[in-house]
Amino acid sequence: MKDEQKRSDELNLNLSLTTPGEAESVDKIQTLDEAMTFELKHHEDLSLADEKKLRRRISNKLAARRSRFRKLTHKNKLEQNFKDLQDEIALVGSKIKNMKNYNDKLRVENEMLRERLNNITDKATQATAKIEEVKLELQMLKMNLAKAQEYQHYMKIGGESFDFYNHDELESAPEIDINQYLNLDDDM
Repeated sequence: MKDEQKRSDELNLNLSLTTPGEAESVDKIQTLDEAMTFELKHHEDLSLADEKKLRRRISNKLAARRSRFRKLTHKNKLEQNFKDLQDEIALVGSKIKNMKNYNDKLRVENEMLRERLNNITDKATQATAKIEEVKLELQMLKMNLAKAQEYQHYMKIGGESFDFYNHDELESAPEIDINQYLNLDDDM
């Protein structure tokens, strides 16, 4: 009951305070002195105690207005930051998608190059093995030729002329440049 009486005794203040939804600048917020001057013009019959209460109420209302304005400004700033971050997320998301596609392409290309390298390596290994076979065969041929020349020389020394080769086979065989094979070791 005391509260109701207090409320009825309170002065009806007309501060023309703005709501937080309105976008106001800090310059438009009334100062305490301006608000007091305005209220005193409308309520000239105030006592000193009532004036102190009025000053305190006006001060509180102005502080609340400034607080609402700061809150609104902070909210707007947060909303703008949120929108900026959403835009950045969308941009980074598309970049990530592009990089994943590029990465997939590089993986496919890498796999193809590995297969190609394996094929080339296999061919090189086969060619090396073939070269080794040919070298061994050439060494055997050199040894056989040396033995044949030594045997032929031995036969000539003994006074007999012995023909080591079968003439029929030699005529049908293709002609081979022995020097080419004899110098093969030097090239490799």
